[in-house]
Amino acid sequence: MTTPGTVLPGTEIGRILAWWPAGHQTTTLRVEASPLGVVLRPEDTPTEPMGIPPVQARRLAGALLVAHAHAVATVLTTGPELVASLMVTSLPGLGGKLLTLACPGLEPRRWALPTTWQPTRPGDPPLTHPEAAGALLGHAAGHPPADQHPSPPP
Repeated sequence: MTTPGTVLPGTEIGRILAWWPAGHQTTTLRVEASPLGVVLRPEDTPTEPMGIPPVQARRLAGALLVAHAHAVATVLTTGPELVASLMVTSLPGLGGKLLTLACPGLEPRRWALPTTWQPTRPGDPPLTHPEAAGALLGHAAGHPPADQHPSPPP
């Protein structure tokens, strides 16, 4: 999935609309199937994607699908540290889930998927429900990239 400092691009499978607390606004996380796993590409920092091996992506997907589940996955980044942790935790006060990217020496980056949040302006799209985000990650983890074709049976 990576060479030092690079996460391979993938085929976009879908998008997760989340609340980005640091930016005080909504943001999109593009979900891509890549040759070696899943790539999450935040709209606020598209040049800093997170590469997630398939087993780790399925672990995160499961935590998003189950109301009170938590998970931690090892992800590959293009930042100063090649390896980081992506955590899924519950948001008890707001309902939903919080995604936190933690890397040594850097402030954590967070994206929230609260289930009780409603758009504040007419026409604003609703945030992605954690279960829908989990289903999307799980689908991407099992989705063959567009440039790979199954081998014919022997």
